[in-house]
Amino acid sequence: MIDNIYELVARKRDEILRKIDSIVEKSSKYREKWKEYEFNAKESAIGAEDGSLNFKRYVDFILYAANAASIIYNGEIKSFFIADVDVLYPYKRIEDRLNLYRAMFEFKIVLKSLEKAEIFLIDGSLINSIIKPFQFEGYSEINDYFDEIRKNVENLEIVSKRFQEELGEKVIDLEYLEYLETIKRLIEVGRDKIVAVSKTSTSNKYFKSGIPDIAIFEKISNRQGFSEPIVRKIDEELKRKLPLEYDRYFKELKFTVFYSRLNERGRILLFEIPKEVGEKHVVEILEKIKFITVADYPYLLKRAHDMVVIKASDIENVANMLGIHSKLAREVVERW
Repeated sequence: MIDNIYELVARKRDEILRKIDSIVEKSSKYREKWKEYEFNAKESAIGAEDGSLNFKRYVDFILYAANAASIIYNGEIKSFFIADVDVLYPYKRIEDRLNLYRAMFEFKIVLKSLEKAEIFLIDGSLINSIIKPFQFEGYSEINDYFDEIRKNVENLEIVSKRFQEELGEKVIDLEYLEYLETIKRLIEVGRDKIVAVSKTSTSNKYFKSGIPDIAIFEKISNRQGFSEPIVRKIDEELKRKLPLEYDRYFKELKFTVFYSRLNERGRILLFEIPKEVGEKHVVEILEKIKFITVADYPYLLKRAHDMVVIKASDIENVANMLGIHSKLAREVVERW
């Protein structure tokens, strides 16, 4: 079979290379949007976070482990950590809900340590965190529990889990409201500090060319610099209505978005700030991030990532520590 692939490549070689050349040519016309700039690294109190998740499926339950860490550098490094191991209940919409859990842990650990930093780096796109689709059923029964969510949203826990037994499947709506409330609180408290950083974005909102913006900026220049900042409005991004007051709150938000390469020939990174700022402010932020950048990527983000990775072998170890495998084996024997 592989011989057929090789024959096809030989026949289509010129056609494929023409397409690649066309993409590169299209990228070059955007060169004016890139500003080459030699950043002067400036020391500051800076923080970063990351989180991880893994889970194992069983016939009648899901065992999961999730965690998040934040790291603050202010002359010395300090770290903060949150973790949870539990069984997901009810057994429904597993991956969507667990991704909400991981994200909430990340945002909550930032809220816990935000005051200690001048700039706080959020791993990934904050815009995507807001506009990501989630099926919200709108159960009125959850309204009685929502005040508890608001009062305790900064706790290092998924507050909604307190009501799993009472609400059953309806708790999924409450989990989503807690997720939105956590992001809302993070932006309210950290609007002047948080900067979201993405290294693998496929967004093409900057040029609207059909090619990922990062790929275009990679082709334009290999020098240090940054792109002309643009403003993205959530009401133009969100294609659905959010529940309760969150629809109005988030649709009124504006983000300043720009790309940057912090080292010569380094990778292009996407940055998002949850307010409107100008080029002078962009440069100030990038020069502070440059101070903790090693090999083209902010070191604190990498260190946070390395701290939190939960591998498949880790979740197996958790299952063994709980004796789940031996328990299930006994149940099988008993049924026989």
